[in-house]
Formats: sequence, C-alpha cells, structure tokens
Amino acid sequence: MKRILFFAVLLMVQLGFGQVSSYTFSQSIETYTSLSGGTAAHNVSWDDSVTANVIPIGFSFSFNGVDYTNCSISTNGFLTFGTTLASNVEYKPISSATSSTEAISALAIDLVDGGASIVYQTIGTAPNRTFVVQWANAKRYVDRAASTESFNFQIRLNETSNTIQVVYGDCRSSSSTDRLTEVGLRGANNSDYNNRIVTNNWTSSTAGTANNATCNTGNGPGELPTNGLTYKWTPVPPTITSLSSTNGCIGSTITINGTRLNGATAANVRIGGTPVASITSISSTQIVAVVGSGTTGLVTVTSASGTATSASVFTVNPAPTTSNAGVDQSGNSTSYTLSANTPTVGTGAWSIISGPNTSLTQFSNVSNPLATFSPSASGTYVLNWTITNGSCTSSDQVAITPCINNLITNGDFNNAGGGFNLAVGWTFATSQGSYVETYSENLYFSNGNPNGWTSELDSQASLRQTVSVTPGVSYTLSFVYALRGGAPNPGAVNVRIIGGAVPSATIFSTSSNTPSIGIFTFTPSSSSIAIEFFNSLNTTTTLGTIIDNIVLVPSSQVTPSATTIPKGVFNTLASCAGTPVQLDIENVPSSGVTYSWTGTAGVTFSATNIKNPIATFTTNGLNEATVTVTTAGGCISSSTTYVNINSTNGPTITTTTTPAILITGCQSATLQNATMAYSAVTNSPTSYRIDWNTLADQGTTAFTFVAGGGILTGIIVPAGTPAGTYTGTMIVTNANCSFFGKLSASL
Repeated sequence: MKRILFFAVLLMVQLGFGQVSSYTFSQSIETYTSLSGGTAAHNVSWDDSVTANVIPIGFSFSFNGVDYTNCSISTNGFLTFGTTLASNVEYKPISSATSSTEAISALAIDLVDGGASIVYQTIGTAPNRTFVVQWANAKRYVDRAASTESFNFQIRLNETSNTIQVVYGDCRSSSSTDRLTEVGLRGANNSDYNNRIVTNNWTSSTAGTANNATCNTGNGPGELPTNGLTYKWTPVPPTITSLSSTNGCIGSTITINGTRLNGATAANVRIGGTPVASITSISSTQIVAVVGSGTTGLVTVTSASGTATSASVFTVNPAPTTSNAGVDQSGNSTSYTLSANTPTVGTGAWSIISGPNTSLTQFSNVSNPLATFSPSASGTYVLNWTITNGSCTSSDQVAITPCINNLITNGDFNNAGGGFNLAVGWTFATSQGSYVETYSENLYFSNGNPNGWTSELDSQASLRQTVSVTPGVSYTLSFVYALRGGAPNPGAVNVRIIGGAVPSATIFSTSSNTPSIGIFTFTPSSSSIAIEFFNSLNTTTTLGTIIDNIVLVPSSQVTPSATTIPKGVFNTLASCAGTPVQLDIENVPSSGVTYSWTGTAGVTFSATNIKNPIATFTTNGLNEATVTVTTAGGCISSSTTYVNINSTNGPTITTTTTPAILITGCQSATLQNATMAYSAVTNSPTSYRIDWNTLADQGTTAFTFVAGGGILTGIIVPAGTPAGTYTGTMIVTNANCSFFGKLSASL
C-alpha cells in the first residue's frame, strides 16, 4: 500500500536575487552630529587598512535582501558585508571587479589619517536604532600635505526601515586639484549598483549610469559636500502581482508572484493574518509556501522594505481525510471486497491506475469505500482511492492480484537439454557471458540426480529473460543456488533488473554446495522488464554457481521451497531405504497457509498437512517429495525436493532418551571429551559426526560400535565453551548410508 498526498495547486519555481539598483534615492540638508565616544575600528595613524567582518551592527540589518549583523570597515571611505573582505588598497568598491560584494561607499578614495580614529557606535533604542561609522579629519592621501585638508562624514544604517544614510560634516581642502571618488551602493556584483554623479555641485547629484560613476572633490564652488548634506537610499517595498490560486487546503502550496519578495520569512507571509506553515522556495519574484491552519483572507508579505498585500482573497479549505485504500489482496476469487476508509472531510471515489482492464464497471459502486471489485481478467490491478475536498486530494493505492502462475518461463529448466543455449525461454545476459548452460544436478554435483535440470553462472554462462509485469506492484524473485565443486570460492548470483525497478540490482554469494534460497523483492516502473543472472565473482573459469527453481510472482503470493533437514547436495539428499527423512519448507509465512505433501510411490509421511513431516522412502533410486502450499486467498504453488535412496539399509542407533543426552564435565578453558550411552545399533555403523546448532561442528569420527550397546567416546566439547545446554544432530554412518538423531549436552 502506498500513500501519496496530492494538492491541485500550481507549483512554480524561479530563482531571483535582491537588487540595490531598485533602492530609491533622496538627498537633503540635515544636521551633522558627531559621535560622542564609540569604538575604534581603526586607531590613529590609520592608512590602507580593512577590519575583519566582525564589526557588530547591534541589530539585524537587511541589505539587498540579506540580513546582516556584522560588517567590515575600510579606511578608504566605505564598508562591506559578507565574509569576503575588500583589499586594503581598494579605492573603487562599487566598480571594481575584484572588490568585495555588498558595499556602501560614502567617499571611496585613498584616504589617510588626519589625527582621529575611525569609530563606530550603535545609538538609539530598539526597534529604531542606528549604526554609525564615522571618519573624522580624514585626508585624501595625495593631498595630505594641504594645510586645510579635512573630510568628516558618516555612514548610518537604520533599524527596521533598513534605510542607508551618508551624512557629510565639515569638508575642506586647499588643494585645487580635482579628485574623483565613488559614492553609493554595490550589490552582489558590480553589475548591481546605485551610485551618484557629481561634477561640481554635491547638492545636485544625479544617478550614476555606469558602475564607475564618480563624485568630484576639489576646492572650487560646489566641489565639496555641504555640511549636513545627507544622501539617503531606501529599499522599495515588495508587491504581490498574482497568486497561483485563490483557494487551497491546509498543507497545500500557494505560489505568490511579485517583486522584491526576498527577505521574507514564514512568520511574515500570512493568509488572513495567520502565518504560513513554511516557505518551500523564495526569490525576489516568487514565494512558494505551505498553507497553514489559517483563515480565509488577503495574502500579505512583509520584508525589511515594507509589506505587500494581494488584490484577491485566498480561501483556506480543510485538508481532506488522509486516504487509506486498505490491504493488498490476492486469490482465486472472482470478486474482492475492498476496505478503504470512510472520509470525514471530503468525498471518496475509486479509480483504476493500471491493470488488464481499466473499466470502472468492475466496481459495484465507485463511491463506496467497501465496494466489491470483480476483475474481468487475470493479472494485477492497482486501484486508487481518492478523497477530494475542494481543490485538494489525498490518494492511496491497493493492489488486487488474482492468483497468477510463475511469470518466469521454464524457471526449473525442465524444458532444456544438456549443453549450451538449449533452455526454452532463456538467453544469456548483456552484463556478462555469451551462452546459456544447462545440465543435470548429477553432472554438476555427482549426487545421483539425473532428472533435476539446472543452469550454471560462470565467466561465460549467464541468464536473461524478459517478462511482463504491472508497474508500481511489488514482486518477489526467488531461486535456489549453490557453489559447484572446484569453482572459485566464493561464487555469486548477481541479479539485475533492466527496464526500470527499485531496487534494480543485488548480489548473493555462497561458498557451499548446500543450497541457499535467494530472495529479491522489487517494484518495477515499466510493464516490460528484463531479468539477468550472472556471476561477477567469476570472470576467468567455466566452473561457477548453480541456479535453479527461479520463480517470479507478486509479493502478495507465496513461493515455497521444499527441502530436507539436513539439506542434501544441491536439491538432492542421499539416504537409505527405511531411514526417516525430515522434510521442510522454506520461504513460507508462519501462518495463513495450508500444506499438502505427496511423493514417489511407496513413500509414507508422518503427516501430509504439516510444514515439516517425516518421510520414509522404501524404493531405491531417486525419489521425490512435493509440497503444495495454498494461501488464505486461494493461491496455490508447489515445490519438489529429491531423496536418493541407496540399496544398502541404513544404520540405526538406539539411546535411552530422545534427544540423546551426552555425559559432559564442567566449563573449561581447555578442550574436553564427552561420552554418550547407547543400547543398540543395526547395520554396522562405522563412524559418526555431529552438526551442533551453535557450537563448532565435529567432523567424521571413526568408532567401533557394539551391536548390543555401549559407551560412545571421542565426542569433543570445544575449549572455552560457556556453561549451558547445547543441541545438535548426530549422523551415524555405515559403508553407504547415514542415520540422523537429535542430541543434547549440558555443560
């Protein structure tokens, strides 16, 4: 079941940045007020110096759409924002291609100390404080020897309004040579500027038309700023030009289009006076925000430069009930009762996303969450339960899968022959290999099974098959694999899905000829996919990993794998006539399924309707045990394991208890020996071995058994075995066969 929440609101994304060129300019004559006190940014005797970006403004100041709390002060008549500092010999901060970004220049020229420190101070009270940087008695470097050379000026940053003022005090010079300065603002680069031009009248400056516009300083009439002359730059307030929609649900998105929108926060974007839940993206011309639990009303955006209000009302609707389409179903039924949730907000409707037939007539009622769905053809259907309220929807999907057979053709390789490219339905992989190889189990493992056909994955042999699936439905691929004798260790089974799937690849490895089950679950994104199997750990030899019983079904179905305990060599266990064989099934759920075992003529089962019955085979040669598993929905699948019966009767051993109990000692850091009493043996066993469940196994150990019973010795307890109870299986062997019995040891 996958849940997706859709909102029918247009989503638009556009990147943008603030522009100092949009600031408005004004000039006036005010009173120049020198600072009383302040902190020295540059002490007396300053020349060509720049502070770090650590000068505290004292409040958050928005410049060019970015909030700053620190700045850097240059001795050469300007300050900058940001971590990139101006050069200490930078005299053209507005036009320079190498200058720091984000600059405010009052009198940018090569200046030198005239007997006073450059100081800064934050004055006033919140929210109307002013940050002031003051240059006093500064001299133009080239005219520093002039007797009356002195420039006094301030840069003022104003809280809340985020306006900028450059205020000039007493400015004089006896030098008759004109000197050009840069005055104004610089944005993110030198193509964004708002500067002034002065030829010979500072009180009548004009807007700069290039980033290198200058203001002339000399000693002629109007060539120096008048005492109290104030240049002021004011950020233009934002505007809202349109909304992407005039209604939406809580949790949906609203796109606000306008100008100078950057700098706003979620708390300052409001619908009907209530802040939006969050902002997804923001630029100077667009805000995409998530609608919060606000009320219907006008949309407002407040930034450092002012507040914008929409012309139209935005209606906030409650979000629809979150859709729940119910659980996936499969089976042999001709109709399925759906189990979607009943909406408390909005109305629900069924639709078909994909399937063999998308006609809505297969629903008894498209508006009923508990409708009956009667598929007209076999295959997987993906149904969609959508709850709608106004323009907002919530959708959830459920998969209905009438039982389908294995989607893999010839997955057991029984429709094949011994050799190359003889397996119907298969070709070799594009990832590795040049042919398909199939032979019997007996050829690969010498296990006496000439009937079970298998395929090999090695440096040259691989597999590929194209299958049809339903996009968006989960599928499970299963197979049996083991390492062929003499093959490079470890071996691999690489699985690769071509055509679109998540996930699309995995790898299994093995170092044993005892079979393992590979399980790979994926969700395809297209209706036709190719599945490839190859062995990436073997690129040099033609001995590799053996694979068999490849099955692909929807994950809602069961893929059983019949086996024995212990497992045999690949799919075949060697046993003796009359010796009980423990059967088992892998890859099945613990409940919700039923079992039915059948076998070769003459086999008897302790029960045919349980997961792991005991089977006794009396016919020599290759025998089969097949289990049929049925799910609660009625889907049926089967699997077969093989038992090869030798002609000699197998040995038996009789103990006083079941499981047999070993006589052991105490916990020890050294190796210990244990014994086991037995009362009788048959058919002359000559050795035993022990497969412990948790301890290191004991290999084949020769022993002379007595028909009338005795004490079995030579049982090893590994050094350092902790105190506790340990269980395992003892395998008693004669010339041809083995007998399996449970045992227990307490230490």
